[in-house]
Parts: sequence; C-alpha cells; structure tokens
Amino acid sequence: MMISKLDAAEWTTIVMDAIAQAERYPNKEVIIHVATDEAYEIIDEAVYALMTTGNEAAWRIVLQQHTLH
Repeated sequence: MMISKLDAAEWTTIVMDAIAQAERYPNKEVIIHVATDEAYEIIDEAVYALMTTGNEAAWRIVLQQHTLH
C-alpha cells in the first residue's frame, strides 16, 4: 500500500476534525464515512493510536465504510 503525502495530509485532517467535533460535543458519536479498504484501514489505525495514548474523544469516533458502485 503506497500512501502519498497528499493522502496522508487529507486523512490526518479528517481524523483531527473528527477529534475536534468529539471534544466539542462529548455526548455524540462522530462518524467518518470512508469508501475504500485502504482509507478505512489507515483512518482506523490513526484513531486507534489516539485511543491508546489516552485521547478520550477518539473513543467516540465511528468509521462507516461504504462500497463504491
């Protein structure tokens, strides 16, 4: 799996925006919609890494994968 710097920057922005929303609204889940297995795996790993470092907001992030037609 080859990840470009642009892709990594976009995914980082998506995850950090979700963290900001989860911190702003602590009683709501934040859903990140992804379309590919690659994106799902990368974003899932990033969210998991935040969870393991004690980021409470990361626990309220949910990934939903949608197939492309």
